[in-house]
Amino acid sequence: MRRLILGALPFLCIACSSSPPPDRPVQLGPRGALGYHVRAGAASEVPGDQVGFVVTANGQGGYRIAWVAFEGSTSTFSGTAASDGPIDPQSIAPLSGREQITLDSDGRTLEFSSPATSAPDGVDFVPATDPIYVDLRIDGAPAAIFFTGADTSRLYQSDYNPVAFTSP
Repeated sequence: MRRLILGALPFLCIACSSSPPPDRPVQLGPRGALGYHVRAGAASEVPGDQVGFVVTANGQGGYRIAWVAFEGSTSTFSGTAASDGPIDPQSIAPLSGREQITLDSDGRTLEFSSPATSAPDGVDFVPATDPIYVDLRIDGAPAAIFFTGADTSRLYQSDYNPVAFTSP
């Protein structure tokens, strides 16, 4: 009996792993916030039957947060994106021009909002450091956040909001 138990230990240890499964949340940044690794350069979108936000990364340090609603929606989309380092003010670019975007005086937090439309709204920006920390809302309530996972290139919905993202 003792040999069977000892013989099973190497098998059990092989099944154990200290790393999380692919595209699962991990602690990111000095804040230790739960978050995800985003596939650089991946095209991502809010699924056609849902309303929410999408977070993408360009692989050169830049991020995009975009949002879309159904035609006729009266909701307001809003949020913040923060970094542990400054956000380059010259990199901040609205997608549609309908967005209200401000950078806090410390240069580390973007605040943005817009009324809902069926056309995409959003903001591009480049923080000095990864990760970014986002808190995204529709009419003040936490919203769905979608992203393409760095490990599998699949579209996921975040289990968290607020949440952190980094690329890769």
